[in-house]
Amino acid sequence: MEQQVEEVKAMQEQESAKKAVEEALTQEREKISLLTTEIEGLNALLVAEREENDVMKKVHANALETNEELNKKISDADEKIKQFSDTVQRLEGTVSEYEALLLTERQQNEAANAAVAESQARSEALVSKLEDAVKQNDLLHEAAQRFEEATKNLESSLTFEKQRHQANLIELDEAREKIEELQREVGDTDEKSTLLQTSIQSLEERLGEKDALLTTERLESEATKKSLNESEDRNKDLLMKIEVAEKDIAHFQETVQRNEENMAALETSLRSERQQKDAIMKQLAESQGEIGELQRKLEDADARNGLLQDSLQRLEESTADKDSLLATERHENSETKKELAGSQKKIAELLTEVQDTGAYIAELEGSVRRLEGNLTVTEASLLTEKEQNASTLKLLTEAQLRIEELIKKLEGSNRKSDSLLDTITRLEQDVSAKEVLLLTEKQAHEATRKTLTEVQEKSEELLKKIHDNDKHILQLQFTIQRLEETTVANENLLLREREQNDTTTKAHNESQEKYEELLKKFIDVDRKIDLLQGTIERLGENTTAKDSLLLSERHEKAAIKKALTEAEEKNEELLMKVEDANEKIGHLQTKINMLEDNVAAKDVSLEAAIKENDATRKSLTEAQERNGELLKKISDSDYRIHLLQDTVQKLQVDAISRLSSFVMEKQESDIAKRAVTEAHERNEDLLKRNEDLLKRNDDLIKKIEDSSKIVTQLQEALQRLEGKASNLEVENQVLRQHATSTPPSTAKSPASRSKISRIHRSPENGHILNGDIRQTEMKPSTGTSAAITSVANVPDLGDQKEFEHGEKLQRIPKQKYQPSHNQQPQDDQQWLVTCISQYLGFSGSKPVAALLIYQCLLHWKSFEAMKTGVFDSILHAINSATEVQNDMRTLAYWLSNLSTLTVFLQRSFKTTRTTISTPQRRRFSSERMFGNQTSNAGLAYLSGQSVGSAGLLQVEAKYPALLFKQQLVDLIEKVYGMISDSVKKELNPLLELCIQDPQTSQSSIAKGNLNGMGQQNQLTHWLGIVKILTSYLDVLRENHVPSILVHKLFTQMFSLIDVQLFNRLLLRRECCSFSNGEYIRAGLAELKHWSDNATREFAGSAWEALRHIRQAVDFLVISLKPMRTLREIRTDVCPALSIQQLERIVSMYWDDVNGTNTISAEFTSSLKSAIRDESNMATNFSILLDDDSSIPFSLDDITKTLPVIELADDDFLPFVHENPSFAFLLQRGE
Repeated sequence: MEQQVEEVKAMQEQESAKKAVEEALTQEREKISLLTTEIEGLNALLVAEREENDVMKKVHANALETNEELNKKISDADEKIKQFSDTVQRLEGTVSEYEALLLTERQQNEAANAAVAESQARSEALVSKLEDAVKQNDLLHEAAQRFEEATKNLESSLTFEKQRHQANLIELDEAREKIEELQREVGDTDEKSTLLQTSIQSLEERLGEKDALLTTERLESEATKKSLNESEDRNKDLLMKIEVAEKDIAHFQETVQRNEENMAALETSLRSERQQKDAIMKQLAESQGEIGELQRKLEDADARNGLLQDSLQRLEESTADKDSLLATERHENSETKKELAGSQKKIAELLTEVQDTGAYIAELEGSVRRLEGNLTVTEASLLTEKEQNASTLKLLTEAQLRIEELIKKLEGSNRKSDSLLDTITRLEQDVSAKEVLLLTEKQAHEATRKTLTEVQEKSEELLKKIHDNDKHILQLQFTIQRLEETTVANENLLLREREQNDTTTKAHNESQEKYEELLKKFIDVDRKIDLLQGTIERLGENTTAKDSLLLSERHEKAAIKKALTEAEEKNEELLMKVEDANEKIGHLQTKINMLEDNVAAKDVSLEAAIKENDATRKSLTEAQERNGELLKKISDSDYRIHLLQDTVQKLQVDAISRLSSFVMEKQESDIAKRAVTEAHERNEDLLKRNEDLLKRNDDLIKKIEDSSKIVTQLQEALQRLEGKASNLEVENQVLRQHATSTPPSTAKSPASRSKISRIHRSPENGHILNGDIRQTEMKPSTGTSAAITSVANVPDLGDQKEFEHGEKLQRIPKQKYQPSHNQQPQDDQQWLVTCISQYLGFSGSKPVAALLIYQCLLHWKSFEAMKTGVFDSILHAINSATEVQNDMRTLAYWLSNLSTLTVFLQRSFKTTRTTISTPQRRRFSSERMFGNQTSNAGLAYLSGQSVGSAGLLQVEAKYPALLFKQQLVDLIEKVYGMISDSVKKELNPLLELCIQDPQTSQSSIAKGNLNGMGQQNQLTHWLGIVKILTSYLDVLRENHVPSILVHKLFTQMFSLIDVQLFNRLLLRRECCSFSNGEYIRAGLAELKHWSDNATREFAGSAWEALRHIRQAVDFLVISLKPMRTLREIRTDVCPALSIQQLERIVSMYWDDVNGTNTISAEFTSSLKSAIRDESNMATNFSILLDDDSSIPFSLDDITKTLPVIELADDDFLPFVHENPSFAFLLQRGE
């Protein structure tokens, strides 16, 4: 009886185990369905990638044609270089002689300092460009390292899969051994049954004595029959379920095979593309070999040509100023118009002769023959420079070839090679024109030699950096080759794994057949046992020996049943393992698909880069635009790679968890109870893993958002650098134009020349300051002072803000103003600087410091002077005053003065024919702040000029005045940025607390009753934001800051609030509730009330900047959500939100007050379909907003909005009383 009870318990445990297995099967089916959907999405992406590959193939074919043409041109150029090698030596001698002439003739030229400054600026620009190139190479190196890490991870996963496969083979061998043991046991049972039959025949005579025992045995045998019948029925049910599962597995195998066929086709296509790529690489390698041979043959010529390029480039940097000055003089002086026309004709002829190299070489030979008599002056120095620069030229030529191979990743070095080609063409044009230009350049300075040596040192440093870049490029090439080899090895390993998995499936089929044979044998054994039981019922007598035999038979039956149950369990385990093997195959195929997609994406990006590199040679502007497109594509490809890597990691985690669960089942297969508990544990583990996966998805979303922010910040930084480079180019152009305007009469005597020291850039803000301005004499022609001593210690403004206008000059020291005639303007300038260092306040709404500076500079005619130090002194004083970051009143005071002074200059400077424009950028650029104003040089000041529209006297501003205005614009940008950063620092801590309801009075908020003290306590953080905005508005109003600047500042702050609150709402589920929406809406109402009270002049359209968070909150608190449609929500409630943002809010929303259904099924279906449509069209699914930290105004905006300021005598009375020499402030009418 106890054995029967144990058998019944075992059957129950088997049933529970079967249920657990069925549940696991259903879960696996759901996972397989999800994987199929993902595979379909990947197939769609692959179709799109194929189309892109077709387009890129066409582009690549065009690139090959262009490469062939370039090779032909290179061969022609090499032949011409041989001819140039002889002429180069002659040109070197002539150039060296011209250098000696320039060094002797430039001793009497006052414009040499400007040329030196320009060369320094160019060298600094080159250094910054090289630093950018180094950074780009570092980024490429990091990308290669990431790719190597990804390949290492793939290799580790492959090794892990091999270990799994080996473990599966071992388990299959063990199962085979167990099946053979079962067969042996069945054979033993057959032998035992024959023995029983013989024993029954011998014991039939003695069975009559045991009738009573037989009756009891019959009852027991009937019970056992029933239990056996029930077990047989259950086994049949299990067999039916196993058959259904096998059909499902066969169906899944068919789908997997179809997918494998599709992937095989993709692999063949990719292999063909790789073969094409290999052929292209071979062609490129052959071309490289040919070019290398040509380079070896022409090393001497290339070295000499490179030396000529470098020496001419250095000379061009020193003489380019003179060329531009001569060009501008020809435009302005009627006497040199004929010479300008002749030079333009020569330049046009030279441009045509660049295309026709034969005629160009003939002209060069003619010019060289005329200069053959001057070849022996500096041959030794040029030869030494040749030896130094020969190696660098080789490295540059090799870098050009490698750039054509690496395409996308080496764009920086390609730009360098293109720039070198452009400089070569420009230098060739300039050499032909130097005969005419050098005759006019008879004024030079001895300091140019020092500058040339400095430029040479900087060029050597640049060459070293280029050499380091080439080394980085070589390292990147080797890493890419290693990565390609690892990918090929990984593909071979995957093919081997497929073959091994096929063998495992065959072994599984064999085990299934053996299992069916065992079942048949078991049925035969049951039949024989039934026959034996019938014979036992017919027998009437039994002996004690029969009892022992029956007991032994019972034990054997129990053993057989246990063996059968164990065999069934082992077969079930084998089925599960086979399913796992199939799943692993599917996972491996998905990994292969992902790797192939990555390779295809990279091939596409490489082909796109080829096209873009070809386009960069046409124009630099197109190259910059395509670089931006490349950055976007790189970010998209990185985003896809990250997503694919995340999916691979998820699949690996699932596979590892399944293997661990199967190992546990194998170890504990002897006891059915442990199997049931393990099944429950597995379910719990699966739930935990799902939760972990959700958490990882959230983390990945955050990381992606962070990376998108970083990308935007990098793009902004690039735009800033480009803008700064364009500003430097514009400043150089203006410098050239204004340097030519120096009349010859200013260089009559050395005593009249100024000794102003070199102008340096401040490392903190980039403004040009005069670090050590030497005292100089006055020019007799202009009557203005050249420079003053710099202001050493500027007093603090914080202690003098409370003074009224009548008491502003109490702390200014009393001085006696009876100096000599030459010292008088310098003392006046010193006194002006000490005045503006004090707090002068306002006369009504007019900033007194700005009025005083403008009137003094206008009276001293500083705007028309070619050189003066008063601008630098004023800037130094203002810079030292604005270094106080925490004093907002001081910053607002100077923002008002700087804006007013800059508008005065904008309205009083005359405009001419020539205009300056630079590429647009996000930060303050010279197009916004400086491009709209134009410059004119070479014209003297006329006292009878007309008055402008604003009532200000129009003057002809020279270069120092224009540069002073640009530096004032930079100071406006700096002070505005400091005020904006201060507001952000105070707002950010409160924004963290404003996104979620503090739940002090949750019930009242849920009902919409936000009144009285409860509202005040609930909205403490929002009221803190309003208080901060009010305090800043009061400070800006008190200091009469232009309304346009106040308006832009608060609009930018409202945009910051919108971005911070909206992004936090999307990232935190607990914030997307009905009650929290009520809380945020109440806080936004406070901001609305504040903006209405601030008037439209100062707040303006700042409320519109909160549209994202306002519309999201409207959706959270809107009523009758189940009745709303998607079209109604998108048009009426949330028109500014994207479909991805709306889907995120809908998925995270929960009604914590009513607990009702939030949205309808129609709404969800239409939302999903819209998301699918947009996902097929778009490539970037970022749902978070970006914070725009750019400067949102221009100088034109300030000039248009600032009213006309009328000057009155009352504004300057205190200054006249303090210093009688400033009486001119009251004589403006005269």
